[in-house]
Amino acid sequence: MKLSVILGVSMAALALVPLGDAAGGALADRAARQFVPPAGEIVLARSLIRELSDGKQIVVNRRYRIRFVSIAGGYRVEGDLVGVSVEAPPILSNLADLERRRVDPGPFPMELGNDGQLREQSPTVPDPGLRAEVQAQAGALLLPRAETMAGRAEVGRVIGKLAQGGATSPWPADLFNANPGERRLERQVNLADGRTGAVEVVLRVDTLLPCGLPRRFERTVTTQLPGSRTVSHEVFTFEYAAK
Repeated sequence: MKLSVILGVSMAALALVPLGDAAGGALADRAARQFVPPAGEIVLARSLIRELSDGKQIVVNRRYRIRFVSIAGGYRVEGDLVGVSVEAPPILSNLADLERRRVDPGPFPMELGNDGQLREQSPTVPDPGLRAEVQAQAGALLLPRAETMAGRAEVGRVIGKLAQGGATSPWPADLFNANPGERRLERQVNLADGRTGAVEVVLRVDTLLPCGLPRRFERTVTTQLPGSRTVSHEVFTFEYAAK
């Protein structure tokens, strides 16, 4: 397996590569609808899908049971993690197992304005013990496949990213009060070596539940750099929690 493939696989497996500000709230349209949160609990599922260069995928699923609490000027969304699953190629089974064990309470509690738009999100603090184990596992997997000193330096940088566990992109600002339809944004990226790349972000919102939450909110980020193309999908779904 080529080093470039391994790097892409490993970074995808742990879902640790930030997608950037363009993938967060930059595309959020101010919703015209009034926001009235549901009175009961909701199950929010978040699936992060990384496409690999060999056609395989890494899929990380987390499910949260959430509830809305009225506060001054808006609402607080409280949530509890109720399920985790990770699908990964066999070569990444150890790293996938670490991802399953990673404590990820999500961004909860989070705050919404009266319009249902997400306010500033607090970053997730990685677990130091699990971070060290991720670093060791990634080093054992990647370093033997680096054939040159330059390759080993690149692997070292990647392992550093892997060890930062939990560094994912912000959740969409209008996740809880989005208008159905599709929105698209393209942005040019200036690289340190003078070359350029491009990032395309597409948001797709499905039909709404009776309470106004989207049944499905999908975000696709395509990053085109010289010599490489990566695609990441995030899918958020909402359903009423069983009583």
